[in-house]
Amino acid sequence: MKRISSMLPGLLHSLNGNEHVMLAFLQEVWPAVAGRRLAEQAKVAGLKGKTLKLTVKGAVWQRQVQALEGPLLEKIDRLWGKGLIEKIAVELDLD
Repeated sequence: MKRISSMLPGLLHSLNGNEHVMLAFLQEVWPAVAGRRLAEQAKVAGLKGKTLKLTVKGAVWQRQVQALEGPLLEKIDRLWGKGLIEKIAVELDLD
């Protein structure tokens, strides 16, 4: 019997193109991808094509996310399968 976790990437990949599903997935897994501390400071704000849009609470966190872009993309690839996100755009939350 196959484990559900082994079927998840295929199922998610079949939903590629459904931006609402992809965004909901990213919002749900973001703390596991980024880690608790970074996820508290960098929030998933949207998705435009293959670019994940994040908002952060300061320039220090903006630089931190930019420095970790490669490892963050690798973690997303491991959870979804290749091709969901190719870039992370980080904007300051001015509120």
